[in-house]
Amino acid sequence: MQFDERLKYLRMEKGLSEKELADELQATESSIRLYEKGKLDVNLDMLERMANFFGVSTKLLLGTIFEDLPAEEAIKSYRLVQELEAERQKAAAENNRHSEIAKTTPSPLPAAYSAKSFDTLYVSTVAIYSKLAGNNPADWAAYIEDYWPVSVSIINIYGNDLSNYFYVRVNGDHMRPTLNPGEVILIKKQSDLQNNDVGLVLCDWGEAIVARITHSVDKVVLYFDNQSFPAQVYEANQCRVVGKVLWKTTRPPG
Repeated sequence: MQFDERLKYLRMEKGLSEKELADELQATESSIRLYEKGKLDVNLDMLERMANFFGVSTKLLLGTIFEDLPAEEAIKSYRLVQELEAERQKAAAENNRHSEIAKTTPSPLPAAYSAKSFDTLYVSTVAIYSKLAGNNPADWAAYIEDYWPVSVSIINIYGNDLSNYFYVRVNGDHMRPTLNPGEVILIKKQSDLQNNDVGLVLCDWGEAIVARITHSVDKVVLYFDNQSFPAQVYEANQCRVVGKVLWKTTRPPG
């Protein structure tokens, strides 16, 4: 539990004394002092008053998100996520508006693509990985479980270099309901994803994660469609974007 440290940091960030904060929260100076020393448990009513006053969540105050970070870094990361989330929602709303407009506009794609998800013709096969882990692509061959074909429609839209494509199996439920465990996703290798794109990313060179990716100047923020998983914030040099998710399936194409 990091409530005491986070409360003290937020108070000092606002430049308030213990008495001034107590006045703002309709509490006593001694109770604020005891909270910050970890000698008094906070009740739900007071916790919510604190969260509203500081403009943070109760989870942040209690230390149940960004739990591995010290108070200053946790609070800065939380605010960065909130800022980027607002930008992400704004962009999503704008994309939805354009999508509604597009429904009434003739498709710019050839007729072969406008009414079908994929052609029945396929090109050569590419690897399907059970997972990806580590920063050395040469080691990934150990995770190949099969080879599946790629649709002609895909290469006509995204390029015909088959070395840019691979499949990977979804592990975990952090992207439910968009992606479910056991499903297989087709990835196109690229590092220049737009904010809110769903991509495959390696952070701290552990196992690759599928997430919605948002960039700031020096941070990478990973969002998950399953709301029970909080966003994760990394330094830009801690992560490598492997590619963009193009398609999902439960069985080999064909």
